[in-house]
Amino acid sequence: MFDLVAHDKAGERILLQCAQRRSEELGKRVRLYKNNTDYRGHSYGCHDNYLMRRDVPFEYVKQALIPFNVTRQLFAGAGKVGIETEEGLVEPGRFQISQRADFFAVEASVDTMHRRPLVNTRDEPHADPSRYRRLHGIVGDANMSEYATALKIGTTALVLECIEKGVVPESWQLKDPVGAIRAVSHDPTLRTTLAWADGKEIAPLEVQRGYLALAQRHCDRSDPDVEWVLGEWELTLDLLARDPYALVGKVDWITKKWLLEMFVEEEGVPWEDPWLRSLDLQYHDIDLEESLFYALQQEGHVTRLIDEKAVQQAVQSPPPDTRAYLRGEIVRRFGDRLASAQWDALTFAVDGRRMRFSLEDLVEPDEVRPWIALLKTAPNVEQFLAEAERY
Repeated sequence: MFDLVAHDKAGERILLQCAQRRSEELGKRVRLYKNNTDYRGHSYGCHDNYLMRRDVPFEYVKQALIPFNVTRQLFAGAGKVGIETEEGLVEPGRFQISQRADFFAVEASVDTMHRRPLVNTRDEPHADPSRYRRLHGIVGDANMSEYATALKIGTTALVLECIEKGVVPESWQLKDPVGAIRAVSHDPTLRTTLAWADGKEIAPLEVQRGYLALAQRHCDRSDPDVEWVLGEWELTLDLLARDPYALVGKVDWITKKWLLEMFVEEEGVPWEDPWLRSLDLQYHDIDLEESLFYALQQEGHVTRLIDEKAVQQAVQSPPPDTRAYLRGEIVRRFGDRLASAQWDALTFAVDGRRMRFSLEDLVEPDEVRPWIALLKTAPNVEQFLAEAERY
C-alpha cells in the first residue's frame, strides 16, 4: 500500500521536473495542478485500476460496487469551491466534497469523457484475460494527501475482495445512484440521506460502515496492509461522525475547507469571490514551493505515510517484486536487442527472428520473483529466452 503511495508521489515529482524543464525552454512559468476541474465545465479524472477474477459476473460487480463508489468521497474527496455542470459554474460560492461528482450521468458504460459512468466497463487487464478482468475506476478525485490516497485505494481493494467472495448483499442498491453521488458531495455537513431501491433511507456514513463490516469479517487480517486499512477506515468514519476537523491533514476536502474558512474569516470575503477558487486551485499545485497543500505539509499540518527518500526511490525504480521491475531490468540489460515493449509482452530481435517474452501471467509477487532470479544469472538475452521457453 505504501509503495503505491510513494509511486503516486513519484509521478508528481517527475511531472514537476518536466514542468521546470519546459519553463526553461519557453522562458515563462509552466504550472501543473493535480486536480479534476477547470471551472469551465471540463473534468479530467484520476483513475484507479484493479485486477479482479474473471469469473465474477460483471452485473454483480457493478451492483455491489455502486453504493461504495457513491460514498467513498466522504474520505477520498478533494473538495471544491463551486457547483459545476458541463456548461460551467452554476453555484460559484458553494463548497462541496468532491471535484468529480457533478460530472457523472449514468450507472455503467465504457465512456470516460462524456456521459461518465459510476462504474466504467473498460476491460483491458494487461494480464491473462481468461483469469482476470480489469476494473477501471473513474469516480475518484486526485488526492494530494498520502493518507487519503492510501485509504481510497485500500478500501476499494477490500470491497472488491468482498465482491469476489460474493458477500455483498444484492439488496444494497440505491434508488438513484447518479443523484446520490451529487447529493453526498453537495452536503459537507454530512446530514443528507440516501434512498435504497426499496425506499428505506440511509446515511452515507452508514453505507460505508456496512462495507467496513463486511471487510472486517471476510478479508485477510494477517496482512499488515489490510489491518492498516481496516483500522484507519473505521477511525476515519468515526471521526467524520463526531469531529470531522480532527481529519485536517488527512482528508483533502476537510483540510481544504478548514484552510479556506480561515481565509474567509481573516479577509472578510464572500465564498463567491474568485479569490477562493484561485486558492482552491493553488492547493493542488505540485510545486513543493508554491502549493498550499505542501505549505501545510512543511508546517506540520499534514499526516505523512512515507518520506521523501521513498518518493525519490520510486522515481527511479518500481517495487522489486513486480513485473514492472522485471520489465525495467530486462530493458536495462537487453535494451539493444529489444524490438518492442508492451504492458503484457517484450519482443526481441534474436538471430533474425522475433522472440516474444510474455508478461501476462506475472501478476503476483510469487510469480515474478523466479524470473527476476533467472534474469540475474542469464549472461545474455539468448540464454534468458532459452530458459524462458523451458518454463
